[in-house]
Amino acid sequence: MNKILYIIPTIQRKSVYRTIQSIHDNDPNSTIVIASGGGVGDNRNTGLKMAIDEEFDWIGFIDDDDYYSPDYLKEFDDNYDIIIFKMNRNDEILPTDELIYGTVGISYFIKGSFYRYAFHRFDNKHAQDWRFLEKHLKRTDKVKITDSVYYNAPEYGGAVKYEKIH
Repeated sequence: MNKILYIIPTIQRKSVYRTIQSIHDNDPNSTIVIASGGGVGDNRNTGLKMAIDEEFDWIGFIDDDDYYSPDYLKEFDDNYDIIIFKMNRNDEILPTDELIYGTVGISYFIKGSFYRYAFHRFDNKHAQDWRFLEKHLKRTDKVKITDSVYYNAPEYGGAVKYEKIH
């Protein structure tokens, strides 16, 4: 079984309990870092410090108002450096076959060994989750997009302009 680190930035929403439950229902031995108090990027970087210090097989990110669908662990495959979960965002299924800004969100996992090699950090600007992923996508072509939806973002409220990767 893979050793997975889940990083959850939070603004103390009650929905974080559903987020944690969706992880524990599938991965009861998981390591979860919940960080608050800074910007979203700072909070994610707090969790990434642990990813450097320990040998996690995978590093996942999820927001405190989102949750995973059952059986997502079957998608982990060491032949890939990045696994992007299809997500249901307000009844819109994303990403399509093309990875463009606005269609991925934070619905991805990065292989621990690849992260330790590439070692990018989050910033605190708008769309920092996309920029973090985009930097990693430029360093590998071993990317898997799941066929099934495993990431759910039911409370997403932002309007997003879609842009192709440069």
